[in-house]
Amino acid sequence: MRFLTFLLPALFLVACKPKQYTPYSGVRVWPIKKGAASEQIDGLPVYQGFPERPYDVVGTIRLANSHRSWGKGDTDEVIRLAKSNGAEGLVVSTGESFSAMYSPEADPHLFSAAERGAVAIKWKPANLVADASHRLDGFRYYIRRSYPRLDLDSKMDLWQMGIEYIGWLGLDIDSDQGTARLENTFSSIAAVDPGSGKSTWLFKGTIRASGSPASPSERFFFGKATLTQAGENITLVSNPSEPAILQFAGQLKDKKLEGKVTLSAGAASYDGNISGSFSASKITLEGQADANKEIAAFNLILLR
Repeated sequence: MRFLTFLLPALFLVACKPKQYTPYSGVRVWPIKKGAASEQIDGLPVYQGFPERPYDVVGTIRLANSHRSWGKGDTDEVIRLAKSNGAEGLVVSTGESFSAMYSPEADPHLFSAAERGAVAIKWKPANLVADASHRLDGFRYYIRRSYPRLDLDSKMDLWQMGIEYIGWLGLDIDSDQGTARLENTFSSIAAVDPGSGKSTWLFKGTIRASGSPASPSERFFFGKATLTQAGENITLVSNPSEPAILQFAGQLKDKKLEGKVTLSAGAASYDGNISGSFSASKITLEGQADANKEIAAFNLILLR
């Protein structure tokens, strides 16, 4: 009995670790996901992934031992903390989930990779969202008129990848720096040197690692790459100024491209064989990659 007398208070302390709320004042565009689902708890929407509409992060909440599993008591206390600090929603996630959406330089470092915490959010006002959307429509019209070779009327996927690329860099597309970077990207893609065998492409790489069958992790990479073709031989090399490094060497036969790829950004590095389809404006490649000694599914899309 003496053993239980000492053990029960210890168990109680483990289950009721205090929470820490840290205000966040950084300015950036946060990831959204169409069709996201939430659970209403005590009047607050709680997401296990990214919300479906624009928001700002106002604070982070972590357990004293944030690497252990969350219980109902933890969620209730986190919601109380969030509401007391003016939050309108919560995103419960790991640091890795947020970090995977940005380049290493733009990583917000809300939590460490394996650490699970809650992000307190406020919705962006509808009028500001509408104004930003209107300005973006105007910018797209300007790009279409300035670079007709891009054929953006029929290539919404290229436009959308460009927007995602700017967000991955940590830039706001509704800013001078963001629009300048996107225009520079599109102008380099539109520029063609006939007979050189070289062209510029925008790429998006996705690595899906199966560390846990219940929660496989994804990491994204974006950038610009130069494609060089000499007969059947194709190489792809990312621009030196890009945060993500892409290197590919392979052969093209009957519109089928296959070869070996290396993709890295920061501490993350992936190598593997990859193959897929090739056209004048789109390349789609898939394969298995060695993701830091872990096998992962690899997908690479290039557009121009």
